[in-house]
Amino acid sequence: MNQLSLTLLALSQITLAVTILRSRHFATMSRISPAVLSIMGHLHKNNRATTPRATKRRLWSLARDNTSHTRHIQREIKQGLTAFVSPKTTLQLTLTLTALTYVLTSSTVYMLLTAVLTPAILVIGSVCLRELHIKALSRRLNLHQPLLFENLTQVLSEGRSFDVALKAATENSGSEFYHIFGRGLSEPVPYEDQREYLITAANVFSLPRLRLLLEVTRDRRISSEIPQIVNAVREAVSEDIHRDTLKLVEHRSQLVWIPVSIAVLIPGTMLLLIPLFNTLKTLANI
Repeated sequence: MNQLSLTLLALSQITLAVTILRSRHFATMSRISPAVLSIMGHLHKNNRATTPRATKRRLWSLARDNTSHTRHIQREIKQGLTAFVSPKTTLQLTLTLTALTYVLTSSTVYMLLTAVLTPAILVIGSVCLRELHIKALSRRLNLHQPLLFENLTQVLSEGRSFDVALKAATENSGSEFYHIFGRGLSEPVPYEDQREYLITAANVFSLPRLRLLLEVTRDRRISSEIPQIVNAVREAVSEDIHRDTLKLVEHRSQLVWIPVSIAVLIPGTMLLLIPLFNTLKTLANI
């Protein structure tokens, strides 16, 4: 029995280790490159039966490579936020708790349950905490967007390029913006990789206006129109925040009536139930 339990424990730990090391905890947001779009257009125009098989393979290869690159960027962004339970730590905790459970209970069933539930709870809890942290950080970034665009407009008025202005604006718009977007601007990477990082970060933290601005300013031919575009985006962001603030105030004003309603209904219900019970008691005695 001991040999069987040890064998099952070893197999479960090997399976858990492989699963944890190869698991992907985050939802993907694939972004199709222009090359993939052009091939998709070619496939759409021609009949599928007459489309060369090599073209289809090329399409899937490009889409897979681009999606993998975007996933890698998202993982880097999210892993830089909060401490995540590493696979090594998860495996150590699982082994420790499994051995402790077997020593205390001498039960193979409890030991296997501990070996399965421990990594699942650790991974799910860590991912949930990180997603909550991302949502809270997204709200703070959204509230600081007007300051970012104000600084961006000011730096652009001095005649600097958009990338230099964006880097200076992130440094003056709060530690969150600099930690997330300033790192991408400071890395010595090619222009397209840098812009891809910024767009993915804006997508992760639900900043659609900033993502749209980053995608539009990819085209260097519109450099003379960038200040007007930034002003338009800044006004749109201010309107969005104003509208969201009004919704929040209205929602909280409605929540005030919940305790008031409870405070009124409970005494009223008791006053109605007391004579009702007395009446029912009198009828029962009759």
